[in-house]
Amino acid sequence: TKLYMVVSSKEISQKEIDLRVKKYNLENNIIMPGFTKNIEYYYNLANVFIVTSESEGYSMVMGESLTYGVPVITYDLPWLSHIEDGRGIITVEHGNYKKMAEEVVALLRDNYRLMEVGKKGKIHAIEAFNKDIYSEWSSFIHNSIHNNNINKLKDVNHINYYYVAKFDNMARRD
Repeated sequence: TKLYMVVSSKEISQKEIDLRVKKYNLENNIIMPGFTKNIEYYYNLANVFIVTSESEGYSMVMGESLTYGVPVITYDLPWLSHIEDGRGIITVEHGNYKKMAEEVVALLRDNYRLMEVGKKGKIHAIEAFNKDIYSEWSSFIHNSIHNNNINKLKDVNHINYYYVAKFDNMARRD
């Protein structure tokens, strides 16, 4: 098994990571590709996607992983829409890295479960991101202009929460 590790953390430096890899004799098991524009290659290669962030706003990488059918294992961040739905995501208690490791090993050892979790995640991603965003925004703007009793903050957050990823994906294609 190989671990492809992409790190975007200020808490630990590349030098510290390299030292730990050497300390535990993992040079042949951990691959650190660095920056790449060909991220699709790594999603297609992946069996599981591990997110160790202690907090997230809207996790694009979780959404991307789910669209590729790659199960996500992460700390429990219940405010995220991906986790709220639960399909394709396995969560562990916040900060419990031992339990996270156990979940990764268990998932990799059970090919049927690995495929099922990935399939359910892909279905979730398709349902979540396959929306008519233009109609949603048009309706929101129309109602905001013509209806004074609309709860604007709730509606803006609702639309952003579920659809901002779709706008980002559309922009990337252009």
